[in-house]
Amino acid sequence: MRKDRAVRLGFVGAGYVAGRHAGSLARLPDVRIGAVADPRADRALRFAEATGARPYGSYGEMLDRESLDAVYICVPPGAHGEPERAVLARRLPFFVEKPVACDLRTAEEIAEAVRAAGVVTATGYHWRYLDTVERAAGLLADTPPLLVLGFWLDRTPGTGWWARQDQSGGQLVEQGTHLFDLARLLAGEVEVAHATGAHRPGAEPGEIHRAVTSTLRFASGATGAIAATSVLAAGYRIGIEFFCQGRTVCCPSGS
Repeated sequence: MRKDRAVRLGFVGAGYVAGRHAGSLARLPDVRIGAVADPRADRALRFAEATGARPYGSYGEMLDRESLDAVYICVPPGAHGEPERAVLARRLPFFVEKPVACDLRTAEEIAEAVRAAGVVTATGYHWRYLDTVERAAGLLADTPPLLVLGFWLDRTPGTGWWARQDQSGGQLVEQGTHLFDLARLLAGEVEVAHATGAHRPGAEPGEIHRAVTSTLRFASGATGAIAATSVLAAGYRIGIEFFCQGRTVCCPSGS
């Protein structure tokens, strides 16, 4: 990339989250959104009108026709895999919305392809880069946690794919991934994990569990639990807490 021009980005996906990223990027003076691809023409057109991007019906066509410096991949969990492979085939850096995949095999395959390509990537964990998390890491380095408790107690998002297990992976995968990310960052790797879930009465085949609890055993010897539900009328509690000798560290709440 030349240093005498703005970074030119392409977007795969033009939904709500893509729009939020585009709004943030619009405030950066050296960034331009050059193109967007979405199979829904109406969404691609709305996104293009708001950002000045050129709309496409497929990411393959966008990648073939546009000169881009990097790509934002903002697709539902079950759609990950092929977009990343297409971007990597062109050796472009990319930002990918969490969760990085709906299944472990796809995630591991893409991770290996990223290592082989040697490109820069990032994932949209929405607490990871906060200064408060840096402060929490410093506190927990002095007094390691013995107990980790995380909560995502919320309503059901309005997106149709979210409640489908094969499309979202379930609430712990689609939303709880933020909590697991902070747990691993601040308490270390997990050696043992176990989870149970409950379906709502009258649940349709393939519908996600509407309440899930997981128990964790960290390599450090700490224990933990992360609970999630999507049956509420509004967001109730979202965050993660670390309990140490003589100290409690609470990380940011909010969606």
